[in-house]
Amino acid sequence: PISFPSFEELDLGRLSVQQFKERVEQTYLKPISDLAQQNISSPQRLRLIHLLQQLGVFAQQNKIKELGNEGFKEFYYRLLDLQYFLISGGVTIVSNRDRQWRIDLIQQDQLSWEEVMKADKILQLFTELNSNIELPRYWKQIDYEQFIPEIELQKIKRQHFGSVKEKQAKLAEYKEQYNRQRRGIALTIEYLAEAIKNNKFISQEELISLVYQAGREFSFSNHQLILFEKAIDKFIKRREAVRSLQQRAGTDAEKFKILFGREPKGEIRIFYTILGPYIQCSNDDDFVYIWRQRFDSTPPSSQEKEKIKKIGGLAVNRCLVDGLKRGVMVERTQPEQLGRRRPNTFRHEMQHLFNHFILQADFQISPSTLFLNKLSPRLQEEWLSIYFQRLRQRFEGYAKNEILAHLRGGTDPKQIETLLLPVDDSMAYYNYAHWWRHSLEGKGVWQQLVSYGIATKKLEEIFYQRCVSDYRVIVREAIIALRHLRDEGWNIQRIIAFLGSVPLRYWPSAVRRLRTS
Repeated sequence: PISFPSFEELDLGRLSVQQFKERVEQTYLKPISDLAQQNISSPQRLRLIHLLQQLGVFAQQNKIKELGNEGFKEFYYRLLDLQYFLISGGVTIVSNRDRQWRIDLIQQDQLSWEEVMKADKILQLFTELNSNIELPRYWKQIDYEQFIPEIELQKIKRQHFGSVKEKQAKLAEYKEQYNRQRRGIALTIEYLAEAIKNNKFISQEELISLVYQAGREFSFSNHQLILFEKAIDKFIKRREAVRSLQQRAGTDAEKFKILFGREPKGEIRIFYTILGPYIQCSNDDDFVYIWRQRFDSTPPSSQEKEKIKKIGGLAVNRCLVDGLKRGVMVERTQPEQLGRRRPNTFRHEMQHLFNHFILQADFQISPSTLFLNKLSPRLQEEWLSIYFQRLRQRFEGYAKNEILAHLRGGTDPKQIETLLLPVDDSMAYYNYAHWWRHSLEGKGVWQQLVSYGIATKKLEEIFYQRCVSDYRVIVREAIIALRHLRDEGWNIQRIIAFLGSVPLRYWPSAVRRLRTS
């Protein structure tokens, strides 16, 4: 076993700054750097990362004044780079010095367009590295070799191979591991859903244990384990909030007021599920009131009443109870149907809530606008293309959420395509590009881009290509991929678990890999 003396044994707190830096370098940093290049296991690497993180905390608490801001920053970056080196298996993928240098050059407008895009990719690599040196809560239970897809791919790109065949074999091995892990994530989501369904009182410890058992089987990374831990935390808090509301004295109407700030005008019914309360509304004024999510006294307009006629239910993002935000489902129904939930609507809205727990962001942060007004017209167009492409990825996330919810609710895939991609796109309820373009955010971005001298016509052209035309192709091809799984006998739960962990734009390739592996 690898062991190091404690900070107390070395009396680090009493040393001068120079002595501290020399002792830390000699006792910890140099030996750890040497170990990182050896064939040590993932658990050993995690223990060393934890030690470096403790060292950073110690320096911040005891040496920051003596080191000074710049001295501490340099020391902290040295610790970070060593953690990146460890998590990457002794391969230098990128360093903090390189990151800061590129950020400074971007801000000073000293990079070409190609270099700007390269710097953007480097910053995204840092996101991947940082998300994997963050240790899961129960990291000491990790006793297996981890597989971190993006880092493994970067290592292959940097590795020298004796022949093309050798590189192809390595890539084939990578793809096999990647596909296996993706299937493992899908299966784990299934395990958790089934465990919760079979035992609504299941403990947090039991759910965490299920995740770590799966992690051992499918080589989950730190980041993947953390996402599962966070999902379980959210579920436990939600379950407690639902239980608290259910146990409060009062009628359904009084609990409606607790959630939304006023008593309903019509009759309602509240059902309690493990993911959130499910409310049946028999009065359109009440449904509009919740649908708007403003919770003010403004009476519903005739246009709003007309719009909700096409809506059978919704998952509410806002309410007045903290623990139930993004956790309330509402069904629009008739008075005579109160007390009898519509199964399709119920399953659809439940899936929306479940997505809130398990789905992660499928889009990257849009590139900075800091240097946009300094670019030539040609480079501005390239930048806009990337900007709107990343914006479209956000819309893809919304569409994936809806597709999975409709699938759970029993809607046929062909009908889902008709709902999401109607012939008259301007009237589509799910026309995310239209809603964004007319939102406060969209109007603000548009105004800023025009102020940089970009022609409105060019803006419209690129926006339409990336956020409307390309989006429609992606949704259509994703639904075709979904139908392939249905045709091959996959049940709905397994399809949702598998595709829920894959960005919408990658559904076709994920299904192709699955069918050929």
